[in-house]
Amino acid sequence: MKNRWKRSIALRVVSTSLVLSLLVIWLSGSLLISRVTDGLLKSRVELSLNSAASTRLEVEKQFDSTQVSNSYASSIDRIVATLSANAANGGQEIVILQTPDNPVRTAVTLDRTSNFVDVSSVPVDLRKATRKSDRQTWAYSRIRYANGSSQAAVVVGSPLVLTGLGSFELYSLFPLTSESETLSLLTNALVIVGGILILLVGFITWLVVRQVVTPVRVAARIARQISAGDLEQRMQIQGEDDLATLAQSFNEMTESLQRQITVLEELSGVQQRFVSDVSHELRTPLTTVRMASEVLYSAREQLSPAAARSAELLHAQLDRFEALLTELMEMIRFDSGVAQLEITRIRLSDLVRKVIDSVSLIANEKSIEIQTNFAGNEVDVLCDQRRIERALTNMLVNAIEHCNEKPILIQTAFNLSGASIGVRDFGIGMTDEQSAHVFDRFYRGDSSRARTLGGTGLGLSIASENIKLHGGFIEVASQLGIGTQFVMTVPLSQDESIIEAPLKAEVR
Repeated sequence: MKNRWKRSIALRVVSTSLVLSLLVIWLSGSLLISRVTDGLLKSRVELSLNSAASTRLEVEKQFDSTQVSNSYASSIDRIVATLSANAANGGQEIVILQTPDNPVRTAVTLDRTSNFVDVSSVPVDLRKATRKSDRQTWAYSRIRYANGSSQAAVVVGSPLVLTGLGSFELYSLFPLTSESETLSLLTNALVIVGGILILLVGFITWLVVRQVVTPVRVAARIARQISAGDLEQRMQIQGEDDLATLAQSFNEMTESLQRQITVLEELSGVQQRFVSDVSHELRTPLTTVRMASEVLYSAREQLSPAAARSAELLHAQLDRFEALLTELMEMIRFDSGVAQLEITRIRLSDLVRKVIDSVSLIANEKSIEIQTNFAGNEVDVLCDQRRIERALTNMLVNAIEHCNEKPILIQTAFNLSGASIGVRDFGIGMTDEQSAHVFDRFYRGDSSRARTLGGTGLGLSIASENIKLHGGFIEVASQLGIGTQFVMTVPLSQDESIIEAPLKAEVR
């Protein structure tokens, strides 16, 4: 679900719209219910105060007409019964309580309630306020009955003075049943209407987003096909809106890219053919010059010192020229995509030893010691032996050139997916800028120094291309004055991919 959320614009837009719509509906509904509730309760309180005032007058009137009776308790019972019957339609309940400070005492309590209403229905704070005031007081409470049931109500309290009996408290309890039903009905209506609105908003948002996202998805699909090499793909243009303009611009961009790629391919082909033709054309006169050079070089002891030195320089530069032609032809094969691997199985340590033997003469001339640190277990690698040897040779020769006659360390390591060979020198090192360009063609980071081995500037580039052809890579780490380490990593076989390099390039 997390990945789908990241990939789908439609899902994010629709979900965001639904959440915001739900928030707006909830806030609006809450405000509406709050205002309606306040209005209903305010109206109910006003009606309750008026009705309680009438009830008080009715109690006083009825008691005055029955005060001649010797049974005050019976009179109060009749009054409560009469009031309850008269207020049955409105659901009013009556509570008459004698005040604690009433000087008149009777043998029988005169506290009365209608319909078995519990005295606890009257809040204590309301009783205190009623006893202190000569006006009506009210509060929200719950009517509690002897059977345990209860309901919300407005309780209005009034002081009551009965002739011959002293002071009393009259409480009229008005249930909020109708108001509760109204609010419940309103809440249910808002929930239903809100649900319908959310569904409509979601559906409308989905339709709108679909009209926008569909062309974008088509453009993304066509872009992937173009990146895969199918430059003939185009978007359909429908209408004259912004999406149609986008499709037209996309098609124009694709056509422009196709033209530019075609031009570049033609130029690249011309360049490759030119270099190839020049290389081939140079080999014939180079062979002739080589034969003449060998004759002069073999007879240099019979020549004058100046002529002998010229013969030696000619021989050395011809070797360098031949190496350059060979490397140029190799780069042409890489650029044209015709380079192929000849896979063989070889022991990694044997390959390293073979390369060390091939450069031992150069190392001995410079009095450079080549040290090895092989992995504990032997490992076989399925690779193009010639290309791996050439890459390692180029790295080792480069290390010999820059080690300042200090030892060179060659390490091997492997894991379940790949094998690494590291070449570490302790020479002059490189700057970060030089390290970033060390694999560029014809790049020379030490142009101010006299090279003793006559490099062409293509050795490390060819080494990198050879390793890339195997599905591997070369890393470099270097610090000025400390040295440099090159690490090449290749998969154990061409059917596998490198998960993690067994050896990291680092200089410490």
